[in-house]
Amino acid sequence: MASPDSQIFLASRRFSSLEGKTYITLISVKGASKIDIEESMLKEQSNCELGDFILLSDGKLEKIDYLPTKVVDNFARVCDYRVSLERINGTLVFVSTVFPKAICRNQNLAIGNYKADIMLLANPETLPTGEQVHFVGTNVKSLDGHLVPSDLAAINPAPIRSDLIDLLGSAAVPILQTTGGSGPAPEGSTSFVEFSKGVGIPKKRYINHKKPNYNQGGFVGKGFTKGPIVGAGFAVPTKDVIVGEGFVSDIKPQILRVVVLSIDENVDSGINTHFVWILDRQAVAKFDTTKYRLAPGHFFEGSFLQNVSDQKWNCAEYRKRIVKPAKIDGGIDFEGKIWFSVIINGFQPAGGNRKFAQATAKYFGDIIEGECEGTKLTPECNGKRVKIQRRKLLEESVWMVVEILS
Repeated sequence: MASPDSQIFLASRRFSSLEGKTYITLISVKGASKIDIEESMLKEQSNCELGDFILLSDGKLEKIDYLPTKVVDNFARVCDYRVSLERINGTLVFVSTVFPKAICRNQNLAIGNYKADIMLLANPETLPTGEQVHFVGTNVKSLDGHLVPSDLAAINPAPIRSDLIDLLGSAAVPILQTTGGSGPAPEGSTSFVEFSKGVGIPKKRYINHKKPNYNQGGFVGKGFTKGPIVGAGFAVPTKDVIVGEGFVSDIKPQILRVVVLSIDENVDSGINTHFVWILDRQAVAKFDTTKYRLAPGHFFEGSFLQNVSDQKWNCAEYRKRIVKPAKIDGGIDFEGKIWFSVIINGFQPAGGNRKFAQATAKYFGDIIEGECEGTKLTPECNGKRVKIQRRKLLEESVWMVVEILS
């Protein structure tokens, strides 16, 4: 018989750290606690895996039959679970007997009974009452005959993923080449990805487009230069770039270290636009290439130019892979967004022209406190390790605390 202190957890998501370790997040169905455990350890100790319900009792983990689940990519969802839709201080929330509350994204739904897939949020969200909610309801179906209007335009449900080699900072890898397929493409996207349980790298299919040829060898990289391409392979340009008739640019490229934050693929043009963070300048830059896809979390050294007029940085050439700096850790969450774990110092409270408390971190600069109570910064946070992600704040992208780790 289970003890009164026993809890039921859902093995809800898989993520990888930049150190190459794979973890499973266990979330209490009551949302009271969350544990990250190495996937191999979970398998060895309790024969449990992503998508399983697990009973924690007397310090032991035991796999149990509880509710049907489905694993899609790196996260699990409870399928077709019966919920009631209620309005709490003006916000629609799904309520049920097992999961206390789940966020409803579609605020146009009518109050009533529904079936929905329940899954873990990337980060908890706070209701107007101050209560934190850890789950979200998706794939909603009415049990009362209500029309379920669309709350969002169809989007590509599969952000670019990366395998453990990418996360460890391996050399630039070509776009994954796969066989073609057929089917309707999501609105506003040019490709979609099919996921299978336990498969780390998805199969990619291009819809109504000729598959780009990415195997043309070497790093050529047009970057953002106009006119002739300077440098082929890893050769260093020996002449200045001609930028006008009779004029020679006196802007010298700088060799800088960066990490890839995200990538946008344009199937029509074959250009992959990477957004990277310059560790040496604490600024965002862009890198265009038709030859390679660099996975989020890939660290490399490149040749960069800064535009005189808008001060924006562009990468003109990929030079080589570099080893991840020792003080940086991180990974990719199940929404495909990169996060970093860094040590902060130099706490500054809110006041005057500073609307939010902040601190600083090596390689990342200013770190703004988060929106949730558990992510607020205090003087005691100096020297602590925090989890940060790129977020919008007052129309500006900043590094924001999403979790205080120690």
